[in-house]
Amino acid sequence: VALYEKAHLNLSIAAGFSSLLFYSNCNFLVFKVGDKRIDNMGANSVFKTENEYNIKMGMQLPVFNSKQKIFWGEETESFDFIKESFLNYIKEND
Repeated sequence: VALYEKAHLNLSIAAGFSSLLFYSNCNFLVFKVGDKRIDNMGANSVFKTENEYNIKMGMQLPVFNSKQKIFWGEETESFDFIKESFLNYIKEND
C-alpha cells in the first residue's frame, strides 16, 4: 500500500490487488467492476461483486471519499472512458 499512498491518483481495473485500495486513504479510480460477461460465480461478476461488497451495481462503497471511485461494467475498460474519467477527476479535485 505504501506505493499507492505516494501516487497522486491510482488507476486500476478490478482485480485482487485493487481491493487494497478500497480500504485505504489512497486516491483511486477502479474500472471494470462487475463485468456482465462473466458467469455469476466467476471473480468480478456482477453477482459476486454485489454480494462480496454488499452493494448494488452502480453504487459506491460507503467508506469511499470524493477521491475514490469505482466504475461498473465492462464498457468502462475502454481508453476513451478511462481518459474521460481521469479528466473529470482532475477537474473535480485539483
